[in-house]
Amino acid sequence: MDLTKLIREVYESPDEEKREENGKVIGTEISTGNLSLLAIIEALGSKLTSTDVQDRVIAMSLLGHIFSSLKSDFLSSTELTFVVDFLCDRLKDQHLVIPKVILSILPIIKSINLPNGSVSKLLRQIFQEANVQSHTQRHRRSFFLIIQHLLRKNLPEMTELGSDFVMSFLQAMDGEKDPRNLLILFDFIPTILSNFPLGPFIEDFFEVLSCYFPIDFNPTAGSDVISRENLSESLHLCLSQTNQFAEQLIPLALGKLDSSVLEAKFDSLTLLRLCCERSYTAEDLNPHLGAIWHSMRREIFMGGNEEVEKLSNLFISSVFKRLSENDKILDAAVKMVFSECKHHLSEPELRLSQPAARILRSVADGSAASCSLVISLTLPLLYEQFILKTSNPERRGILGIMITMMSAIRYFSSLRLSTLLGKNWEEILWMWFSLLTHSHEDFVLLSLTAFTTLLENVKIGKSIHEENTFDLDEKNQDLLQAHLLSILSRDETSHQITFRVISTLAEFSLVHSNGFLRVSVPKLLAFIGDEDPADERKEISDEKRKDILDCFVAVSDSLPVGKVVVGSLVKVMVKLKEERENYEAFVESLSQIIEKWSNGPEVEVKDFVGFVCTQLKEIIKLSINARINGKSTLYSQLVGIVRNLVRISDATRQQEVIDTFWNDRGTSIANLDVDLTQINGLLREGILGSLRPSIRISKKEDLMNSILEKVFTGSSSHEDEINFLTNSVENEILQELDSLANIRLYSTFLNKAEQTEFAMLLDDIEARLTKNLGNLEQEGTVDMEGNRVSPAEEALNINGRVDEIFIVNNTQKSVVTFFVWTVKALAMRGIPDLDVWIQAKMIRMMENLEFGHLVADGFSTLMTDSPESLNANSFCNYKFLYKQRIFQLSVPNLVRGYREASETKPNYIRALTGQLKHVPQILLQMELNNVMPLLVGSLDYQLPAEDEMDEVVISRNCLNSPLLLSSLTALMELLTPSATSSSGSEDSKKPPLMDYFMDMTPRLLRLAQYKGIMQIRILALKCLQRCAVFPIFVILPIKEEVIRVLQLCLDDPKRIVRKEAVRCRNIWILIGAPGGL
Repeated sequence: MDLTKLIREVYESPDEEKREENGKVIGTEISTGNLSLLAIIEALGSKLTSTDVQDRVIAMSLLGHIFSSLKSDFLSSTELTFVVDFLCDRLKDQHLVIPKVILSILPIIKSINLPNGSVSKLLRQIFQEANVQSHTQRHRRSFFLIIQHLLRKNLPEMTELGSDFVMSFLQAMDGEKDPRNLLILFDFIPTILSNFPLGPFIEDFFEVLSCYFPIDFNPTAGSDVISRENLSESLHLCLSQTNQFAEQLIPLALGKLDSSVLEAKFDSLTLLRLCCERSYTAEDLNPHLGAIWHSMRREIFMGGNEEVEKLSNLFISSVFKRLSENDKILDAAVKMVFSECKHHLSEPELRLSQPAARILRSVADGSAASCSLVISLTLPLLYEQFILKTSNPERRGILGIMITMMSAIRYFSSLRLSTLLGKNWEEILWMWFSLLTHSHEDFVLLSLTAFTTLLENVKIGKSIHEENTFDLDEKNQDLLQAHLLSILSRDETSHQITFRVISTLAEFSLVHSNGFLRVSVPKLLAFIGDEDPADERKEISDEKRKDILDCFVAVSDSLPVGKVVVGSLVKVMVKLKEERENYEAFVESLSQIIEKWSNGPEVEVKDFVGFVCTQLKEIIKLSINARINGKSTLYSQLVGIVRNLVRISDATRQQEVIDTFWNDRGTSIANLDVDLTQINGLLREGILGSLRPSIRISKKEDLMNSILEKVFTGSSSHEDEINFLTNSVENEILQELDSLANIRLYSTFLNKAEQTEFAMLLDDIEARLTKNLGNLEQEGTVDMEGNRVSPAEEALNINGRVDEIFIVNNTQKSVVTFFVWTVKALAMRGIPDLDVWIQAKMIRMMENLEFGHLVADGFSTLMTDSPESLNANSFCNYKFLYKQRIFQLSVPNLVRGYREASETKPNYIRALTGQLKHVPQILLQMELNNVMPLLVGSLDYQLPAEDEMDEVVISRNCLNSPLLLSSLTALMELLTPSATSSSGSEDSKKPPLMDYFMDMTPRLLRLAQYKGIMQIRILALKCLQRCAVFPIFVILPIKEEVIRVLQLCLDDPKRIVRKEAVRCRNIWILIGAPGGL
């Protein structure tokens, strides 16, 4: 390497980047050992000692780049000693050379082998020779970065400089204005304040910092690196780091509160609160308490800004928290504040009563000591005022303040109102009890709020401090429950009060579950018929019974209470007959309780399930009876309860449940009337579908084969199933539920299967589907011309009846449904060859004229989350992006199939629209060019006129109202502001849907006038409203025509359509108008 040539290039090139590049090259050569640092110094010797200042500047710049390219452990201690001495000497050079020396020092101080004493030597020389503020921003920044690094890595050596460093640093910082440098300074100044003696420089340090407060900085547009908030937060940390600034800072910050600039007020209050929290003592604050109270009183009572008042109250809490360190100072401060607020509390009708209450609440929030003083002063005063005042508005105001003050003790578990108030508490408590029977609803609500507050105080105290302190003894607890139950049982009680009573009882059950079980639960059960004590039994209305059941749901959050409630509800359900009108209300309440506990904490759920599983037998029996009696809704609800119980159980409990109710298969163990293996469908899925994959299921293979036979042949070789004697309508609904449940259960087993079992199951399924779907496609007869005639077409030719066009036999429907759920299970599992099932099988089946529409509707099933068994909560294999994968695999093939198809075009539209609402907008925007042609084309499908609805000549494509509804819904979701308006000012950034505007609008106008189906007209009008935000130059050519057609829609016979038409027409009229859109 020709070092002389390289150095000559450096001096000949005016480009600083070129010099930096050459410096890196030389540094690399030094690192690899091809050159030595000594050789570089010798080669630059003539330049470093040249009488030409510019030669020395370039030489030092090159050395700085070389040092920057070396690793931190490359230079030895001896070499660094030489370099440090050299740099200290260079700092005595001309002022143009010094900035380059500072840039060279920055990489040197980062060296690991830096000798002791080097730091102080360099700093003393910099402070002595370099006038930091006279240099450019870049070089000042380098100096501040040097200080920042040394404070982090060499603090012990730095502290040896003592107050000399503080004085020199203040001189270097004084006058700094660049926000980038200030952010660095504010980062390490707290370290200086904490580790260096300020001595006589306290006021000087404060003066240097205080000139920046409050921060007045507005970043340039597009600059998000440094913000006013960053600078302000950093400065606040500096000023609040030490209490030595208190004497100067508190008056300064309070003075800034006089400013009319809100940011200055915000910063002052935030800084003062931070000072109290971080460094100030009661003695620091004591001399300024009068000034602080004067400023806070002004800002809260007369300020008028909610944010300022909020910050002021937070500051007051911080002040009294700090004052609690000195009881004497605290007592004087509380009395000073209370003497001012007392007058306002005595006049609750005046405006200042509420601000005064908030101030006292802030004082109480400071500490337990301040809270006890405030409570003991305010509550007796407020109670006295309540007795004296006779006006209801004044009394309501006083009660509201009392509730606010009562809630202050919740975070101080050592405080109890009964202890703080003594005999006054008994009088106040009596007042709250008497208000529960008040004739005015507002007072009842306030009393309920007061008792709820007392209960919440205990609950929060227990969760934080594990202590149980309550201001009601057992006698008053029983009295409160009696009042609440009395209010709840009265028919004239309003819905609002009923809701609040239930909430209060729920809080009570959490705090005092034993007392609740002893008093409230027996009385509540008596109302619903579980027990019949002579003094409690009376007939209640169905609405009131529903309120009591809602109460049971609310109080079941308490584990001990929940156990009793569930057991009692099951007992009542066994006693009641299904024909009772309120029977389903019991089932719904039980379902809500189980659902709530299924989402509860894991520890509590385990205990809860351990109890409830003892009730599982009765619930299963109730489910069987509901199935036998043909109660489809009731059957589904009870099975949902069973499902949730099994789902939330741990693995051991699940195995016990299955062994008891399935694997043993004996009625002697389960004591059931029938063998559960004979119960087909929904109940079977409820028990088996939510199990963990590790749970052993007896004869699982036989069950799966039975389901397959049922699907593909309509019969089952499994054990004889019960004959259900119900009316035909209910029986048809139940059979459909059970059939779908069997298919879901099989797909769940498939999804959870181990790899070996999974491969075998998949081979069997593929063989069956290939055989059966081929047979389905070949069904039908041959006409005289040799063409195949499907069963539906044959039925149409024979009967001439429109309602048989879509005849699909049960086997076809069952096989297609099974196929769809199989694909869903495979997609959720994330198999590699999912594209074969989606593209080569599912989309191809959509070409079939008989069941193609069923396959198309299956895409919606693929994308919709199943709440029963095939989901993540049921321990299935679940890939969270499987929906996006299905969408990306299917869209290109759906578009191609739509373009190639003739009679089955609607199927492809249905398949596409069934997916759109389940796909993220980002992915949808990527496929707009493929999706939009199909949606726009689907709007062309003709609908029959009202007078043509019963004619035989309607073709298959005429019955497209579900297709149009789904297409319009999907189109409306696509017409978002981001898709219909420009994202920038450039011409290239046009709205994504703008190319389809002229195609969509005429079709939407035609559908807005269709008289057959109202919902189609409404959706078309809503789409037209969203089209109005396209760029104005696109809209104007057809604006008048749209307004003319919308005028016709104003005469629609349906009011809701007319209302939508008016809104749409007004929007279009305002397009391009002055002050319009």
